[in-house]
Amino acid sequence: MYNVVIFVENNRIMTDTYSTDDCLPDNIPECHRIIKEQRKEINDLKQEVQSLKQEVASLKQIVEKLNAQLSRRERMLFGRRSEKITAASLTGTGKVIYEQYLSEQPTDSTPPEKKKNGGGGRTELPSSLATKTIKHELPLDKLPCPYPYCNVPREPVGFDVSRQLEYIPASFKIIIHQRIKYACKVHGEIITADKSLQPIDKGLPGPGLLAQVSVAKYANHSPLYRQQQIYKRLGVNISRSSMCRWLKQVAELGRKLVALMENKIRLGRVIQSDETPLPFIIKGNGKTRRGYMWTYRGDHQYPYVIYDFTENRSAADGPDRFLQGYKGYLQTDGGSSFSPITDSEDVIAVNCMAHARRYFEQAQNNDKEAADHALAIIKILYDIERRSKDFTEEQRYKLRQDETMPKLTAFKNWLDEKQKEVLPKSAIGEAITYCQNRWAELCRYADTGFLNIDNNLSENALRPIVLGRKNWLFGGSSEGGKTAATLASLINTCKRLNIDPFQYMKDVIIRLSQNPDINLEELLPDKWTKTTTDIDTS
Repeated sequence: MYNVVIFVENNRIMTDTYSTDDCLPDNIPECHRIIKEQRKEINDLKQEVQSLKQEVASLKQIVEKLNAQLSRRERMLFGRRSEKITAASLTGTGKVIYEQYLSEQPTDSTPPEKKKNGGGGRTELPSSLATKTIKHELPLDKLPCPYPYCNVPREPVGFDVSRQLEYIPASFKIIIHQRIKYACKVHGEIITADKSLQPIDKGLPGPGLLAQVSVAKYANHSPLYRQQQIYKRLGVNISRSSMCRWLKQVAELGRKLVALMENKIRLGRVIQSDETPLPFIIKGNGKTRRGYMWTYRGDHQYPYVIYDFTENRSAADGPDRFLQGYKGYLQTDGGSSFSPITDSEDVIAVNCMAHARRYFEQAQNNDKEAADHALAIIKILYDIERRSKDFTEEQRYKLRQDETMPKLTAFKNWLDEKQKEVLPKSAIGEAITYCQNRWAELCRYADTGFLNIDNNLSENALRPIVLGRKNWLFGGSSEGGKTAATLASLINTCKRLNIDPFQYMKDVIIRLSQNPDINLEELLPDKWTKTTTDIDTS
Protein backbone atom coordinates (compact mmCIF):
# COMPACT_ATOMS: atom_id res chain seq x y z
CA MET A 1 0.00 0.00 0.00
CA TYR A 2 1.27 3.43 -0.96
CA ASN A 3 0.43 6.89 0.14
CA VAL A 4 0.48 9.65 -2.44
CA VAL A 5 1.72 13.10 -1.47
CA ILE A 6 0.90 16.10 -3.65
CA PHE A 7 3.04 19.22 -3.22
CA VAL A 8 3.99 22.32 -5.21
CA GLU A 9 7.61 22.94 -6.22
CA ASN A 10 8.73 25.72 -8.53
CA ASN A 11 5.10 26.50 -9.47
CA ARG A 12 4.61 22.88 -10.52
CA ILE A 13 2.39 20.26 -8.97
CA MET A 14 4.52 17.29 -7.89
CA THR A 15 3.54 13.90 -6.53
CA ASP A 16 5.53 11.34 -4.55
CA THR A 17 4.76 7.96 -3.16
CA TYR A 18 6.14 6.17 -0.12
CA SER A 19 5.45 2.82 1.35
CA THR A 20 4.02 2.10 4.74
CA ASP A 21 5.83 -0.09 7.23
CA ASP A 22 3.98 -3.15 6.06
CA CYS A 23 4.41 -2.69 2.35
CA LEU A 24 7.24 -2.44 -0.12
CA PRO A 25 7.18 -0.53 -3.37
CA ASP A 26 6.22 -2.54 -6.45
CA ASN A 27 8.45 -0.59 -8.85
CA ILE A 28 12.11 -1.50 -9.33
CA PRO A 29 13.59 2.04 -9.38
CA GLU A 30 12.04 2.81 -6.03
CA CYS A 31 13.39 -0.46 -4.60
CA HIS A 32 16.86 0.36 -5.87
CA ARG A 33 16.68 3.80 -4.26
CA ILE A 34 15.69 2.34 -0.90
CA ILE A 35 18.36 -0.35 -1.10
CA LYS A 36 21.05 2.26 -1.87
CA GLU A 37 19.96 4.42 1.04
CA GLN A 38 19.96 1.48 3.43
CA ARG A 39 23.31 0.27 2.14
CA LYS A 40 24.79 3.75 2.69
CA GLU A 41 23.30 3.86 6.17
CA ILE A 42 24.71 0.40 6.97
CA ASN A 43 28.17 1.40 5.71
CA ASP A 44 28.05 4.58 7.77
CA LEU A 45 27.11 2.58 10.84
CA LYS A 46 29.90 0.09 10.19
CA GLN A 47 32.42 2.89 9.92
CA GLU A 48 31.09 4.42 13.12
CA VAL A 49 31.29 1.07 14.91
CA GLN A 50 34.85 0.55 13.65
CA SER A 51 35.82 4.05 14.78
CA LEU A 52 34.29 3.41 18.22
CA LYS A 53 36.14 0.09 18.47
CA GLN A 54 39.42 1.83 17.72
CA GLU A 55 38.61 4.51 20.27
CA VAL A 56 37.77 1.85 22.88
CA ALA A 57 41.01 -0.02 22.13
CA SER A 58 42.98 3.22 22.44
CA LEU A 59 41.25 4.06 25.71
CA LYS A 60 41.96 0.55 26.99
CA GLN A 61 45.65 1.03 26.27
CA ILE A 62 45.58 4.38 28.07
CA VAL A 63 43.84 2.75 31.05
CA GLU A 64 46.43 -0.04 31.07
CA LYS A 65 49.26 2.49 31.04
CA LEU A 66 47.68 4.50 33.83
CA ASN A 67 47.09 1.35 35.86
CA ALA A 68 50.72 0.34 35.31
CA GLN A 69 51.90 3.80 36.42
CA LEU A 70 49.62 3.64 39.45
CA SER A 71 50.91 0.17 40.30
CA ARG A 72 54.52 1.39 40.07
CA ARG A 73 53.77 4.42 42.24
CA GLU A 74 52.00 2.30 44.85
CA ARG A 75 54.90 -0.13 44.86
CA MET A 76 57.38 2.73 45.30
CA LEU A 77 55.37 4.01 48.27
CA PHE A 78 54.14 0.81 49.91
CA GLY A 79 55.62 -2.24 48.19
CA ARG A 80 58.97 -3.95 47.94
CA ARG A 81 61.75 -2.08 46.19
CA SER A 82 63.73 -5.08 44.98
CA GLU A 83 63.31 -6.03 41.32
CA LYS A 84 64.74 -9.48 41.91
CA ILE A 85 62.46 -12.26 40.68
CA THR A 86 62.10 -15.28 42.94
CA ALA A 87 61.37 -18.77 41.67
CA ALA A 88 58.18 -18.92 43.76
CA SER A 89 56.73 -15.88 41.99
CA LEU A 90 56.91 -17.43 38.50
CA THR A 91 53.79 -18.95 36.95
CA GLY A 92 52.78 -20.79 33.78
CA THR A 93 55.44 -21.50 31.17
CA GLY A 94 57.90 -19.34 33.06
CA LYS A 95 57.70 -21.66 36.04
CA VAL A 96 58.07 -24.70 33.80
CA ILE A 97 61.13 -23.24 32.03
CA TYR A 98 62.88 -22.39 35.28
CA GLU A 99 62.11 -25.74 36.93
CA GLN A 100 63.42 -27.54 33.85
CA TYR A 101 66.63 -25.49 34.04
CA LEU A 102 67.08 -26.40 37.72
CA SER A 103 66.51 -30.08 37.00
CA GLU A 104 69.31 -30.03 34.40
CA GLN A 105 71.84 -28.52 36.83
CA PRO A 106 73.98 -30.50 39.27
CA THR A 107 72.76 -30.05 42.83
CA ASP A 108 75.75 -27.92 43.82
CA SER A 109 76.09 -25.85 40.62
CA THR A 110 73.42 -23.21 41.24
CA PRO A 111 74.07 -21.17 44.38
CA PRO A 112 70.99 -20.73 46.58
CA GLU A 113 69.33 -17.36 46.62
CA LYS A 114 70.66 -15.28 49.46
CA LYS A 115 68.36 -14.69 52.37
CA LYS A 116 68.58 -11.52 54.32
CA ASN A 117 69.71 -11.78 57.89
CA GLY A 118 66.74 -11.62 60.20
CA GLY A 119 68.59 -9.26 62.53
CA GLY A 120 69.75 -9.75 66.08
CA GLY A 121 73.03 -11.16 67.24
CA ARG A 122 76.17 -9.33 68.26
CA THR A 123 78.89 -8.40 65.80
CA GLU A 124 82.56 -8.64 66.66
CA LEU A 125 84.07 -5.31 67.65
CA PRO A 126 87.08 -4.08 65.62
CA SER A 127 90.44 -4.42 67.35
CA SER A 128 91.52 -0.98 66.12
CA LEU A 129 89.23 0.82 68.56
CA ALA A 130 90.70 2.42 71.66
CA THR A 131 89.90 0.51 74.84
CA LYS A 132 89.47 1.51 78.46
CA THR A 133 89.45 -1.07 81.26
CA ILE A 134 87.32 -0.49 84.34
CA LYS A 135 88.06 -2.80 87.29
CA HIS A 136 85.17 -3.74 89.54
CA GLU A 137 86.37 -4.84 93.00
CA LEU A 138 84.61 -5.93 96.15
CA PRO A 139 84.15 -3.29 98.84
CA LEU A 140 86.36 -3.75 101.92
CA ASP A 141 83.50 -4.91 104.14
CA LYS A 142 82.81 -7.89 101.83
CA LEU A 143 86.41 -9.12 101.58
CA PRO A 144 86.48 -11.25 104.80
CA CYS A 145 85.41 -14.88 104.37
CA PRO A 146 81.84 -15.31 105.70
CA TYR A 147 82.40 -18.83 107.12
CA PRO A 148 82.35 -19.05 110.97
CA TYR A 149 85.69 -18.68 112.75
CA CYS A 150 87.48 -17.83 109.43
CA ASN A 151 87.39 -14.11 108.64
CA VAL A 152 90.42 -14.48 106.33
CA PRO A 153 90.41 -11.77 103.59
CA ARG A 154 89.64 -13.18 100.15
CA GLU A 155 92.22 -12.70 97.41
CA PRO A 156 91.74 -12.23 93.63
CA VAL A 157 91.96 -15.50 91.68
CA GLY A 158 90.75 -14.35 88.27
CA PHE A 159 88.15 -12.18 86.56
CA ASP A 160 85.23 -12.25 84.16
CA VAL A 161 85.25 -9.95 81.13
CA SER A 162 82.36 -8.27 79.32
CA ARG A 163 82.61 -5.63 76.61
CA GLN A 164 80.52 -2.52 76.17
CA LEU A 165 80.61 -0.20 73.17
CA GLU A 166 80.58 3.49 74.06
CA TYR A 167 80.29 6.59 71.88
CA ILE A 168 82.42 9.73 72.28
CA PRO A 169 80.79 12.75 70.59
CA ALA A 170 82.72 14.69 67.99
CA SER A 171 84.42 17.80 69.27
CA PHE A 172 86.26 20.87 68.06
CA LYS A 173 89.63 22.15 69.21
CA ILE A 174 91.51 25.34 68.52
CA ILE A 175 95.01 25.02 67.08
CA ILE A 176 97.16 28.04 67.85
CA HIS A 177 100.04 28.63 65.45
CA GLN A 178 102.85 30.54 67.15
CA ARG A 179 105.39 31.89 64.70
CA ILE A 180 108.47 32.57 66.81
CA LYS A 181 110.36 35.78 66.08
CA TYR A 182 114.17 35.83 66.19
CA ALA A 183 116.40 38.87 66.47
CA CYS A 184 120.11 39.54 66.45
CA LYS A 185 121.24 41.33 69.64
CA VAL A 186 123.92 43.12 67.69
CA HIS A 187 122.16 44.25 64.49
CA GLY A 188 118.53 44.07 65.69
CA GLU A 189 117.27 42.32 62.52
CA ILE A 190 114.11 40.31 63.19
CA ILE A 191 112.97 37.23 61.26
CA THR A 192 109.84 35.17 61.84
CA ALA A 193 109.54 31.38 61.47
CA ASP A 194 107.49 30.24 58.49
CA LYS A 195 104.16 28.49 58.95
CA SER A 196 103.39 25.51 56.76
CA LEU A 197 101.06 26.27 53.85
CA GLN A 198 97.38 25.92 54.76
CA PRO A 199 94.47 24.69 52.63
CA ILE A 200 92.88 28.14 52.79
CA ASP A 201 95.38 30.95 53.22
CA LYS A 202 94.50 32.99 56.34
CA GLY A 203 91.36 30.88 56.61
CA LEU A 204 89.71 29.59 59.75
CA PRO A 205 89.22 25.88 58.97
CA GLY A 206 91.87 23.25 59.36
CA PRO A 207 92.16 20.26 57.01
CA GLY A 208 90.17 18.04 59.38
CA LEU A 209 87.22 20.45 59.42
CA LEU A 210 87.31 20.81 55.64
CA ALA A 211 87.32 17.03 55.27
CA GLN A 212 84.46 16.70 57.75
CA VAL A 213 82.21 19.22 55.96
CA SER A 214 82.93 17.56 52.59
CA VAL A 215 82.33 14.01 53.78
CA ALA A 216 79.24 14.96 55.78
CA LYS A 217 77.61 16.42 52.68
CA TYR A 218 78.69 14.05 49.93
CA ALA A 219 79.03 10.77 51.83
CA ASN A 220 76.43 11.22 54.60
CA HIS A 221 74.06 13.43 52.53
CA SER A 222 73.85 16.06 55.27
CA PRO A 223 73.02 19.53 53.87
CA LEU A 224 74.92 22.54 55.14
CA TYR A 225 72.04 23.93 57.18
CA ARG A 226 71.87 20.67 59.10
CA GLN A 227 75.61 20.67 59.66
CA GLN A 228 75.32 24.23 60.94
CA GLN A 229 72.81 23.03 63.55
CA ILE A 230 75.04 20.11 64.57
CA TYR A 231 78.13 22.30 64.99
CA LYS A 232 76.12 24.88 66.90
CA ARG A 233 75.14 22.20 69.44
CA LEU A 234 78.85 21.52 69.84
CA GLY A 235 79.42 25.18 70.69
CA VAL A 236 80.68 26.52 67.36
CA ASN A 237 78.52 28.63 65.04
CA ILE A 238 79.63 28.26 61.40
CA SER A 239 77.52 29.95 58.73
CA ARG A 240 76.33 28.05 55.70
CA SER A 241 77.86 30.61 53.35
CA SER A 242 81.27 30.00 54.94
CA MET A 243 80.97 26.22 54.52
CA CYS A 244 79.84 26.73 50.93
CA ARG A 245 83.00 28.73 50.19
CA TRP A 246 85.12 26.10 51.91
CA LEU A 247 83.67 23.33 49.74
CA LYS A 248 84.39 25.33 46.59
CA GLN A 249 88.00 25.89 47.67
CA VAL A 250 88.50 22.20 48.54
CA ALA A 251 87.10 21.27 45.12
CA GLU A 252 89.53 23.66 43.40
CA LEU A 253 92.34 22.03 45.37
CA GLY A 254 91.34 18.55 44.20
CA ARG A 255 90.34 19.36 40.63
CA LYS A 256 93.68 18.33 39.09
CA LEU A 257 93.55 15.04 40.95
CA VAL A 258 90.04 14.32 39.63
CA ALA A 259 91.18 15.29 36.11
CA LEU A 260 93.91 12.65 36.40
CA MET A 261 91.30 10.08 37.48
CA GLU A 262 89.21 11.03 34.43
CA ASN A 263 92.16 10.47 32.10
CA LYS A 264 92.86 7.13 33.75
CA ILE A 265 89.38 5.63 33.29
CA ARG A 266 89.51 6.52 29.58
CA LEU A 267 92.41 4.06 29.32
CA GLY A 268 90.29 1.14 30.58
CA ARG A 269 88.44 -1.46 28.59
CA VAL A 270 85.00 -0.67 30.00
CA ILE A 271 83.19 2.40 31.31
CA GLN A 272 79.73 2.18 32.82
CA SER A 273 77.64 5.36 32.70
CA ASP A 274 74.29 6.76 33.76
CA GLU A 275 72.73 10.11 34.63
CA THR A 276 70.21 11.67 37.01
CA PRO A 277 68.61 15.13 37.23
CA LEU A 278 70.12 17.67 39.63
CA PRO A 279 68.32 21.05 39.74
CA PHE A 280 70.43 24.16 40.12
CA ILE A 281 69.73 27.84 40.60
CA ILE A 282 70.31 30.29 37.76
CA LYS A 283 72.22 33.27 39.07
CA GLY A 284 70.42 36.56 38.72
CA ASN A 285 66.78 35.48 38.62
CA GLY A 286 66.66 32.93 41.44
CA LYS A 287 64.86 30.31 39.34
CA THR A 288 65.79 26.65 39.31
CA ARG A 289 66.67 24.78 36.17
CA ARG A 290 67.12 21.07 35.57
CA GLY A 291 70.75 20.10 35.30
CA TYR A 292 72.20 16.59 35.14
CA MET A 293 74.82 14.69 37.06
CA TRP A 294 76.54 11.99 35.00
CA THR A 295 78.54 9.15 36.47
CA TYR A 296 81.36 7.27 34.74
CA ARG A 297 82.55 4.13 36.50
CA GLY A 298 85.89 2.65 35.52
CA ASP A 299 86.78 -1.05 35.40
CA HIS A 300 88.86 -2.93 37.99
CA GLN A 301 92.11 -1.69 36.44
CA TYR A 302 91.08 1.95 36.99
CA PRO A 303 88.58 1.71 39.84
CA TYR A 304 87.43 5.32 39.93
CA VAL A 305 83.91 6.73 40.12
CA ILE A 306 83.76 10.06 38.28
CA TYR A 307 80.88 12.53 38.33
CA ASP A 308 80.32 15.26 35.76
CA PHE A 309 77.74 18.04 36.05
CA THR A 310 76.11 19.61 32.99
CA GLU A 311 73.41 22.25 32.67
CA ASN A 312 71.38 20.09 30.26
CA ARG A 313 71.05 16.53 28.99
CA SER A 314 72.56 17.05 25.56
CA ALA A 315 75.07 14.50 24.36
CA ALA A 316 77.44 17.23 23.21
CA ASP A 317 77.82 18.65 26.71
CA GLY A 318 77.72 15.24 28.42
CA PRO A 319 79.10 11.91 27.12
CA ASP A 320 80.49 13.25 23.83
CA ARG A 321 82.68 15.78 25.61
CA PHE A 322 83.68 13.62 28.56
CA LEU A 323 84.46 10.48 26.54
CA GLN A 324 86.32 12.23 23.76
CA GLY A 325 89.20 10.01 22.70
CA TYR A 326 87.90 6.93 24.54
CA LYS A 327 88.17 3.56 22.82
CA GLY A 328 86.41 0.62 24.40
CA TYR A 329 83.07 -0.63 25.71
CA LEU A 330 80.47 1.78 27.08
CA GLN A 331 77.70 0.17 29.13
CA THR A 332 74.56 2.26 29.60
CA ASP A 333 70.79 1.93 29.81
CA GLY A 334 70.60 2.60 26.05
CA GLY A 335 69.31 6.17 26.44
CA SER A 336 69.33 8.55 23.48
CA SER A 337 71.95 10.79 25.13
CA PHE A 338 74.56 8.08 24.58
CA SER A 339 73.65 7.36 20.96
CA PRO A 340 76.10 9.80 19.29
CA ILE A 341 79.12 8.43 21.17
CA THR A 342 78.11 4.76 20.72
CA ASP A 343 77.55 5.32 17.00
CA SER A 344 81.26 6.03 16.57
CA GLU A 345 83.65 3.29 15.51
CA ASP A 346 85.79 3.54 18.64
CA VAL A 347 83.05 2.96 21.22
CA ILE A 348 81.14 -0.33 21.47
CA ALA A 349 77.71 -0.08 23.09
CA VAL A 350 76.63 -2.51 25.81
CA ASN A 351 73.15 -2.33 27.32
CA CYS A 352 71.60 -3.41 30.60
CA MET A 353 69.63 -6.63 31.11
CA ALA A 354 68.22 -5.26 34.38
CA HIS A 355 66.37 -2.59 32.38
CA ALA A 356 64.87 -5.27 30.14
CA ARG A 357 63.82 -7.23 33.22
CA ARG A 358 62.20 -4.09 34.64
CA TYR A 359 60.02 -3.70 31.54
CA PHE A 360 58.75 -7.28 31.77
CA GLU A 361 58.16 -6.99 35.49
CA GLN A 362 55.99 -3.92 34.88
CA ALA A 363 54.10 -5.87 32.20
CA GLN A 364 52.94 -8.58 34.59
CA ASN A 365 49.60 -6.83 35.12
CA ASN A 366 49.09 -6.71 31.36
CA ASP A 367 50.10 -10.27 30.37
CA LYS A 368 51.44 -12.29 33.27
CA GLU A 369 51.90 -15.46 31.24
CA ALA A 370 54.17 -13.80 28.68
CA ALA A 371 55.94 -11.60 31.25
CA ASP A 372 56.76 -14.58 33.50
CA HIS A 373 58.09 -16.49 30.49
CA ALA A 374 60.59 -13.70 29.79
CA LEU A 375 61.40 -13.20 33.47
CA ALA A 376 62.18 -16.90 33.87
CA ILE A 377 64.75 -16.77 31.05
CA ILE A 378 66.30 -13.59 32.47
CA LYS A 379 66.45 -15.20 35.91
CA ILE A 380 68.33 -18.15 34.40
CA LEU A 381 70.81 -15.70 32.81
CA TYR A 382 71.43 -14.13 36.22
CA ASP A 383 71.81 -17.55 37.86
CA ILE A 384 74.54 -18.37 35.36
CA GLU A 385 76.27 -15.08 36.22
CA ARG A 386 76.15 -15.86 39.96
CA ARG A 387 77.85 -19.16 39.32
CA SER A 388 80.70 -17.38 37.50
CA LYS A 389 81.25 -14.75 40.18
CA ASP A 390 84.65 -16.12 41.24
CA PHE A 391 85.69 -17.35 37.77
CA THR A 392 88.58 -16.02 35.74
CA GLU A 393 87.73 -14.14 32.55
CA GLU A 394 88.53 -17.22 30.46
CA GLN A 395 86.35 -19.48 32.60
CA ARG A 396 83.47 -16.98 32.57
CA TYR A 397 83.71 -16.59 28.78
CA LYS A 398 83.53 -20.36 28.28
CA LEU A 399 80.52 -20.66 30.61
CA ARG A 400 78.72 -17.90 28.75
CA GLN A 401 79.39 -19.51 25.39
CA ASP A 402 78.25 -22.93 26.60
CA GLU A 403 75.17 -21.94 28.62
CA THR A 404 74.26 -18.26 28.17
CA MET A 405 74.27 -18.11 24.37
CA PRO A 406 71.73 -20.96 23.88
CA LYS A 407 69.39 -19.28 26.39
CA LEU A 408 69.72 -15.95 24.57
CA THR A 409 68.96 -17.65 21.24
CA ALA A 410 65.82 -19.24 22.67
CA PHE A 411 64.82 -15.91 24.17
CA LYS A 412 65.21 -14.16 20.80
CA ASN A 413 63.08 -16.77 19.02
CA TRP A 414 60.36 -16.32 21.63
CA LEU A 415 60.49 -12.52 21.26
CA ASP A 416 60.14 -12.79 17.47
CA GLU A 417 57.04 -15.00 17.75
CA LYS A 418 55.44 -13.11 20.62
CA GLN A 419 55.88 -9.73 18.95
CA LYS A 420 53.43 -10.84 16.23
CA GLU A 421 50.72 -11.57 18.82
CA VAL A 422 50.74 -8.56 21.14
CA LEU A 423 49.70 -4.95 20.74
CA PRO A 424 52.79 -2.78 20.18
CA LYS A 425 51.66 -0.12 22.64
CA SER A 426 50.68 -2.54 25.41
CA ALA A 427 52.99 -2.99 28.38
CA ILE A 428 54.15 -6.42 27.17
CA GLY A 429 54.51 -5.05 23.62
CA GLU A 430 56.73 -2.22 24.82
CA ALA A 431 58.85 -4.67 26.82
CA ILE A 432 59.36 -6.84 23.75
CA THR A 433 60.08 -3.81 21.55
CA TYR A 434 62.65 -2.56 24.08
CA CYS A 435 64.55 -5.86 23.83
CA GLN A 436 64.25 -6.14 20.07
CA ASN A 437 65.59 -2.62 19.47
CA ARG A 438 68.62 -3.28 21.70
CA TRP A 439 69.13 -6.99 21.20
CA ALA A 440 72.75 -6.91 19.99
CA GLU A 441 73.75 -4.58 22.82
CA LEU A 442 71.92 -6.68 25.44
CA CYS A 443 73.72 -9.85 24.32
CA ARG A 444 77.17 -8.30 23.91
CA TYR A 445 78.27 -9.16 27.45
CA ALA A 446 78.13 -12.87 26.56
CA ASP A 447 80.82 -12.40 23.89
CA THR A 448 83.41 -11.57 26.56
CA GLY A 449 84.45 -12.69 30.00
CA PHE A 450 84.81 -9.23 31.55
CA LEU A 451 81.60 -7.32 30.75
CA ASN A 452 78.72 -7.22 33.23
CA ILE A 453 75.24 -8.44 32.44
CA ASP A 454 73.76 -5.13 33.62
CA ASN A 455 74.56 -1.53 34.44
CA ASN A 456 73.51 -1.76 38.10
CA LEU A 457 76.93 -0.74 39.44
CA SER A 458 76.63 2.55 37.60
CA GLU A 459 73.11 3.08 38.91
CA ASN A 460 74.37 2.36 42.42
CA ALA A 461 77.07 5.00 41.93
CA LEU A 462 74.30 7.55 41.34
CA ARG A 463 72.49 6.59 44.52
CA PRO A 464 74.53 8.98 46.74
CA ILE A 465 73.57 11.84 44.41
CA VAL A 466 69.89 10.85 44.51
CA LEU A 467 69.88 10.50 48.29
CA GLY A 468 71.76 13.76 48.66
CA ARG A 469 69.37 15.52 46.29
CA LYS A 470 66.46 14.69 48.57
CA ASN A 471 68.27 16.54 51.35
CA TRP A 472 69.91 19.37 49.41
CA LEU A 473 66.87 19.88 47.11
CA PHE A 474 69.17 21.43 44.48
CA GLY A 475 72.86 21.78 43.70
CA GLY A 476 73.14 25.53 44.25
CA SER A 477 74.47 27.31 41.18
CA SER A 478 76.09 25.74 38.14
CA GLU A 479 79.43 26.17 39.93
CA GLY A 480 77.91 24.37 42.91
CA GLY A 481 77.10 21.43 40.65
CA LYS A 482 80.71 21.26 39.48
CA THR A 483 81.93 21.45 43.08
CA ALA A 484 79.60 18.57 43.97
CA ALA A 485 80.92 16.54 41.02
CA THR A 486 84.57 16.98 42.06
CA LEU A 487 84.11 16.17 45.74
CA ALA A 488 81.68 13.31 45.08
CA SER A 489 84.23 11.76 42.68
CA LEU A 490 86.91 11.61 45.38
CA ILE A 491 84.62 10.55 48.23
CA ASN A 492 82.62 7.88 46.39
CA THR A 493 85.77 6.39 44.85
CA CYS A 494 86.98 5.95 48.45
CA LYS A 495 83.73 4.22 49.33
CA ARG A 496 84.13 1.90 46.34
CA LEU A 497 87.62 0.94 47.55
CA ASN A 498 86.56 0.63 51.22
CA ILE A 499 88.77 3.56 52.23
CA ASP A 500 87.71 5.87 55.05
CA PRO A 501 86.78 9.02 53.07
CA PHE A 502 87.50 11.35 56.01
CA GLN A 503 91.04 10.07 56.50
CA TYR A 504 91.68 10.20 52.76
CA MET A 505 90.26 13.69 52.27
CA LYS A 506 92.16 15.10 55.25
CA ASP A 507 95.45 13.63 54.09
CA VAL A 508 94.95 14.77 50.48
CA ILE A 509 94.01 18.30 51.57
CA ILE A 510 97.17 18.51 53.69
CA ARG A 511 99.46 17.20 50.96
CA LEU A 512 98.00 19.26 48.13
CA SER A 513 98.07 22.48 50.15
CA GLN A 514 101.61 21.97 51.46
CA ASN A 515 103.08 20.73 48.18
CA PRO A 516 101.22 21.96 45.08
CA ASP A 517 103.77 20.19 42.84
CA ILE A 518 103.29 16.78 44.47
CA ASN A 519 103.14 13.73 42.24
CA LEU A 520 99.37 13.25 41.88
CA GLU A 521 99.81 9.53 41.15
CA GLU A 522 100.60 9.06 44.84
CA LEU A 523 97.25 10.56 45.81
CA LEU A 524 95.06 8.43 43.59
CA PRO A 525 92.71 6.50 45.91
CA ASP A 526 93.88 3.06 44.75
CA LYS A 527 97.53 4.09 45.06
CA TRP A 528 97.03 5.95 48.34
CA THR A 529 96.12 2.77 50.15
CA LYS A 530 99.54 1.33 49.24
CA THR A 531 101.76 4.33 49.85
CA THR A 532 100.25 5.85 53.01
CA THR A 533 100.56 3.91 56.23
CA ASP A 534 100.18 6.53 58.93
CA ILE A 535 98.04 9.64 59.00
CA ASP A 536 98.28 12.32 61.63
CA THR A 537 94.73 12.80 62.86
CA SER A 538 95.66 15.11 65.69
